Amino acid sequence: MITATQKPLDAFVISAERALDRDLLFLGMDRAHKSRRDICPPSTTSNAALSLPSSITDTGPWERPSRSDLGVAPTGGTRGANVKSLTNQAFWGRLSAALVAAAFLVGPMWLLVLRREEIYVHLGATTGFVFAFGFALAFFVEKMDQVFAGTLAYAAVLMVFVGVIMQGAG
Repeated sequence: MITATQKPLDAFVISAERALDRDLLFLGMDRAHKSRRDICPPSTTSNAALSLPSSITDTGPWERPSRSDLGVAPTGGTRGANVKSLTNQAFWGRLSAALVAAAFLVGPMWLLVLRREEIYVHLGATTGFVFAFGFALAFFVEKMDQVFAGTLAYAAVLMVFVGVIMQGAG
């Protein structure tokens, strides 16, 4: 349900703006012996836009019902469109993660190599990058043990690099 709330068409929300949802809403109202005119008066043609009472604000865009169910979009979207969207999101997520990971490793490397003789710059940069990495990991990862292990591994990599640089400088 959390994933559904992040989509433009939430499958758990019925909106009269979508033709299929509107039909389901009217069916439920009919079963409850409620009048459709309370929400939306009938239009003169089946494909005309809905005419709304003055007390209701048109938020649109309203989907027009068609004579065949081919023109009505499914409530949760089509399977093909959903798979394509998820595949694209997954690719861009992985690409973003690769760029951030590269920046977290290459950035401190450049800084530490350029400032070889300054121990406080090394320790400050390492501390800052480890904290930033930990915050980023906490934002994207759900389990605490993964955040803890990932931050410790990243800190170990940077500390080995600091040790090698300091040993070469000494």
